[in-house]
Amino acid sequence: MIRKILTIVCLLCSMIASAQSVNLKDMKRSERNKYLRQIAKEAVLNFGPNYYREYKEFEIPKTVYTFTTEDEREEFTKHIGRKYYAVFIRYDKTKEKMSADFAARVYVWEDTGEPFRIMFGCNWGRNFFFEPYFEM
Repeated sequence: MIRKILTIVCLLCSMIASAQSVNLKDMKRSERNKYLRQIAKEAVLNFGPNYYREYKEFEIPKTVYTFTTEDEREEFTKHIGRKYYAVFIRYDKTKEKMSADFAARVYVWEDTGEPFRIMFGCNWGRNFFFEPYFEM
């Protein structure tokens, strides 16, 4: 009985911890990439499960990008200059065809570890500027 309770408590703690913000800048590269794979998989399965590809390794460029925008709405402009990572989920181009060269691409803020945009291979996507991902 104690083991069951302990397992439940550990599970709840891990769920709470995963909902907290994470500073990716301070992580080792292997730890950061593991987190990026996990959060990208979760986001794609939540918002576009048909675009998730298990058979392809996620591609995480070493580059840290800087956010820019031409959109003048405050929800976008307040993020200008923030750093982020991109995670690509590729697909087998011999078996299927999409508008983009990826099945899904997830953008994650460096300072919080929160996804802020997901793009799918059909050129459709979703952003989290108006309703943050971790608040959904």
